[in-house]
Amino acid sequence: MMLELILTRSQEYIIRNSLYENLKHLVFDELHTYRGRQGSDVALLIRRIKAQAQQKISCIGTSATMVSGGNISEQKEQVAKVATKIFGADFTKDQIINESLVRCFEYSGALPKPDELRKTIEATINPEDDDEELRKCSLAIWLENRIALFESEGMLFRNKPMQFSEIVSHLTLYSGIESSVCDKRVRDLLLWITHVNKKRAEAGKNTYLPYKIHHFISQTGTVYVSLDSDEKQIISLDPANHRGHGDDKIPLYPVVFSRASGHEFICVNKNYDKEALTPREFREIIEEEENITSGYLIPGADVWDPDTDAELLPDAWGKFDASGKYKPQKDYRHRIPQKIYYDNKGKFSDTTLMQYEGWFMPAKLLFDPTSGTIYDTKTSEGTKLTRLGSEGRSTSTTVLSFSVLKHLSKYGFSYADQKLLSFTDNRQDAALQAGHFNDLIKVVQLRSGIYHALLSQKELTHANLDQAILEALDLSQEEYAKTPSSFPSGIRDNEKTLKDFLMYRALYDLRRGWRVILPNLEQCALLEIDYKNLKENCESDESWKFIPFISTIPSHERLEIIYQVLDFFRKSYALYSEEYLTPKAIDEKSKEITEKLKAPWKLGDNEKINYPYHLRYEALKQGRKIFYTASVGSNSALGKYLRSEAKKRGIDIKGKAYTEFIKSLLDLLVDAGWLHTSTAKNAEDQETTLYQLRIDSIIWRLGDEKTIKHDAVKNRAYKVITQNPNLFFQTIYKTNFRELKPIIGREHTGQLNPDDRIDREDKFRSGEYSVLFCSPTMELGIDIATLNVVHMRNVPPNPANYAQRSGRAGRSGQAALIFTNCSVYSPHDTHYFNNAPEMVAGVVALPRIDLANRELIESHLYAIYLAKVGLQELNESLMDIIDDGNPAKLPLKEDVKLRLQINDTGKKRG
Repeated sequence: MMLELILTRSQEYIIRNSLYENLKHLVFDELHTYRGRQGSDVALLIRRIKAQAQQKISCIGTSATMVSGGNISEQKEQVAKVATKIFGADFTKDQIINESLVRCFEYSGALPKPDELRKTIEATINPEDDDEELRKCSLAIWLENRIALFESEGMLFRNKPMQFSEIVSHLTLYSGIESSVCDKRVRDLLLWITHVNKKRAEAGKNTYLPYKIHHFISQTGTVYVSLDSDEKQIISLDPANHRGHGDDKIPLYPVVFSRASGHEFICVNKNYDKEALTPREFREIIEEEENITSGYLIPGADVWDPDTDAELLPDAWGKFDASGKYKPQKDYRHRIPQKIYYDNKGKFSDTTLMQYEGWFMPAKLLFDPTSGTIYDTKTSEGTKLTRLGSEGRSTSTTVLSFSVLKHLSKYGFSYADQKLLSFTDNRQDAALQAGHFNDLIKVVQLRSGIYHALLSQKELTHANLDQAILEALDLSQEEYAKTPSSFPSGIRDNEKTLKDFLMYRALYDLRRGWRVILPNLEQCALLEIDYKNLKENCESDESWKFIPFISTIPSHERLEIIYQVLDFFRKSYALYSEEYLTPKAIDEKSKEITEKLKAPWKLGDNEKINYPYHLRYEALKQGRKIFYTASVGSNSALGKYLRSEAKKRGIDIKGKAYTEFIKSLLDLLVDAGWLHTSTAKNAEDQETTLYQLRIDSIIWRLGDEKTIKHDAVKNRAYKVITQNPNLFFQTIYKTNFRELKPIIGREHTGQLNPDDRIDREDKFRSGEYSVLFCSPTMELGIDIATLNVVHMRNVPPNPANYAQRSGRAGRSGQAALIFTNCSVYSPHDTHYFNNAPEMVAGVVALPRIDLANRELIESHLYAIYLAKVGLQELNESLMDIIDDGNPAKLPLKEDVKLRLQINDTGKKRG
């Protein structure tokens, strides 16, 4: 495209004339990429230059290996034909040059004998031995000549890529030694090669047998199962709807799992006409008809007990009759689990005993009988249930990239080498991924700071939280301050502003942790929140004597209820702080943060500090509000929880009684020093009270890494389900960022202006930026010799693209890692996940181009004329001249020759 513009734009005439006068060589990298219409355009561009150049033009092209079948000579002939068509000059097979490979290790002309190889495998390999020992190692010689290379017609060629398990299998078969020992020795050998190559590279010498590890990582999707409940059950990740044929045909059904209990829910449709259960995809719900119902089959007879579990459901759903049988209300009759009998062929009955029995519940679930969790009607199915895997590309890319960077640091790679390049085929995705990466890293770093602050001090309050996090993060001024200072006052001001920023982030992180992808410290059992004087105050029976039902319960039950109330305020972000959370404080500190701090330790361009909520027990007057409010009325989550707790103790609180109760309770919590009040006008224009939790009442404590405090307000359940901490993120939050360099990601696309592009490339080379998320424009030849790791956010369109992108790593002869995300929803990605060697081999098909195309030729004639006479005159006459069929009539200067020679079926046409 750039060459086309130079040859066409009138303002580029100086460059164009210089090109025609002086050009001698045209060199095309990655010749195999010029195919189809693009390849035809490039071929005519070359002819246009050759037609007007004053020098004889030599054309040179480089390419990945092209598949053309036959022996080496026949392959060269095919490549020569492609070069002839593209360059418009005759090429012969003798002008096609293959890469020249040489052996690294001492080779006698035959593989080491099995006995000799066995001795090496049975001995211990010392990775610290020198390169002379490596050159003579029989296992290294075998690996190079059996796995890495093959010889044909007296030349050495790269062998097809193999999975590591295949290499071990070949070694086991050849040596006769068990695979576990062979596996260990091959790993030891590769480590030895890496150590030797590091020393040779530092000495400016060529490296030995540089290898690349290619890892394809599939996105997890849906599990499909048969209806068997024993060892015969079929479990598959393949989205086929059955196994077998004819009478042996077994249907397969998608399975989802309860987020609370982990129990399986099989997605089915009940077809009463056929008396069969048919598979349905999760969230694909057929409108209920006379003969079909969409829902879930829940295996297991003990999942639901109508006699005991039904009485724990909300009163509005049903009641027990005089005989003690549960009678659901009409609207809930079909929402309660129904007994179902079925077999492995999908046949079912509501009444007749069959091979298996379980329970059927229609979608959408009102509650989860396996965990006892009762859901709000607005809760989505994805919040209740999940597939085996629900991660997206962005999250998997970020988490994997961070993990790789951590390990590069852990294993002693230099500052400049702790980096990776990530490719995506979409420039918008590159920008999105960079933002996602930076956001997640900053959340993780903040939570890691809180964890390490607690690790050293065990307990923190608002008075020392900001200082403790600052010390745990141990940031230099250059990392966060716009203007680092050497004066005590300047250092103090910068630190104070950063502490304010950290405090806002820590307070906002106290909200309810609903996210599955990024669970907070509490969900990982690394943090426990408590409240000042809670136990002491709850043990004071006298203080609670005027509060209905709370006054009569034991102190430990009272403590649990009050804890849940205070936690509801905290998780609702209904917080009060004169220093931090008043509108005036937020406004002043926002300006300080904007002026003194720099990214990533500052607010984003469109980011503001969130104002806290105020909780109210009655509706407010309509009109402009200067703050956010949420309800604690009788139908709110907190109201339902408190009424439920009262009902367990034989007390019914509703209507006006509830309003009086909640007001008395909250006022008492104010008296205890936990809540702060303010006033507003209610719907009747009367003064009403609003409540917030005082941050000076909150205590941060180190978690035990095992126990997660149950949220009884939001997660209403009639069963006790023990939640387990997320061990993966627990490990991530334990990361000590003081041992890592600053981790920053940036996008690199064709949309960048030149200055930003150069700046980002320089900072990436130096290691200041840890990740560049790139669109394919990065393939244009930016050399990063020390790069060890390349990531691909999706499988590239073809092996040529994969070879180009993966080739960015290991360019100095060092070992390299290339890992690729494969979407389970992309047939292209799925195919190459199952056939990875086809992609890794980098072998591409011969490009096909067609030059005998009238539209193509007209466009290039148009371009030639445009460069000479300008747009207006060209528009008036060109089409008539082309239709006349005589290009000689073009009004060009006499010294301009038009030669568009097209080789096609042995004929030349001008």
